[in-house]
Amino acid sequence: MSTNIIRLSRKELYEQVWSEPMTKLAKKYGLSDVGLRKRCVKFNIPLPGAGYWAKKQWGKAGPRPPLPPSEGSDVVEINTFERDKSEERIFDKEQYAEAQAKIAYEKLDKNRIQVPVALRSPHPLIVQSETIFRNTKRNIFDTSILCYPRGDGLDIRVSPECLRRALSIMSTLIKALESRGLNVSVIPKNKYDRVTSYLTCVSVLGEKIEFCIREFLKQTRRSLTPEEEKRRKEDPRYEPYPKFVHNPSGRLTLEINTWGYSRRNWSDGKKQRIENRLNDFIIGLINAAVKERARKIKREEDRRRQQKEALRREKIARLRRDEEARAQALMQNAANWQKSKQVREYIEAVKKEAIRENGEVVPGSEIDKWLRWANDQVDRLDPLTESPPSIFDEDEEDE
Repeated sequence: MSTNIIRLSRKELYEQVWSEPMTKLAKKYGLSDVGLRKRCVKFNIPLPGAGYWAKKQWGKAGPRPPLPPSEGSDVVEINTFERDKSEERIFDKEQYAEAQAKIAYEKLDKNRIQVPVALRSPHPLIVQSETIFRNTKRNIFDTSILCYPRGDGLDIRVSPECLRRALSIMSTLIKALESRGLNVSVIPKNKYDRVTSYLTCVSVLGEKIEFCIREFLKQTRRSLTPEEEKRRKEDPRYEPYPKFVHNPSGRLTLEINTWGYSRRNWSDGKKQRIENRLNDFIIGLINAAVKERARKIKREEDRRRQQKEALRREKIARLRRDEEARAQALMQNAANWQKSKQVREYIEAVKKEAIRENGEVVPGSEIDKWLRWANDQVDRLDPLTESPPSIFDEDEEDE
């Protein structure tokens, strides 16, 4: 990240925040909308309220408040952040080039995918899933509003009323994917689960991307039963549970379930249905594959970096241990050398005392043997003297 400082007057920033939404303006400065909003509040710059831009689109927005006089400096400083281009590098250039070619193909009008009105010649996976839906009997404990696969069927979660439409969309999508060389499969989520659940995946540019089609539920406040109404009158604080009920909305969405991708949903809108957005969804799958590959490569780079760092730390720790051992040996040798000098002085004093008393040290006498033994011991202690053989150097013999 590189940082630049932009200076502008309060009036200039005031005009900008009233010319476009805060989320768009903040991106130009490399900031979050919250960060830019705090900067405006600090300099007493009035901001559009909630719903202002929607009202303005329909010509119903009220007049903007005037810019109040400055209570301090009239110059606003904004630290802008520019992302280093090296951070946006393409991890797999070959895959990226192939992805761009596939995206260009999807944008051509001649390659637009058309969903037929009726479900004819369905894909084998559709036949398999429809059979599962048809043969699945709900028990009295099943309170699910939507149908969902209980076996190795496609990940379709919609109401019975929308099931036929969802199957038609999914059949068309799978055929289009396979015609582009992208294989769709249903695989177990976790083979170790007691009840195996399944994922719908498509292999895109060497990556498996999970996706599904589901229906939104609309939430409405639940009507109270006569008993609940009576209890509410008796006790105004009474809150019945549940407060809301959820009903199928009829709005379908195609969703990418693979983690880490920013754009995940392509849904029915007021003007367009997902039948007309299948090419856009395939582009989303391609982008998700590129990001998934980049994520894997980055994870591998992080693993190698961590491994390298661990080896570096271990090397430093080993060198530190070696250095500490050498330092301890130095201190010990210095202490032993000093002690050996002291012991030699003591041995010499004992020898002088023996000569004073006896005139000489008779070879083979007890004092002579002790002096030889004591000199051997001090030689072993002195680090500057070669140590003579010792009984301690002998291996113990087994009895």
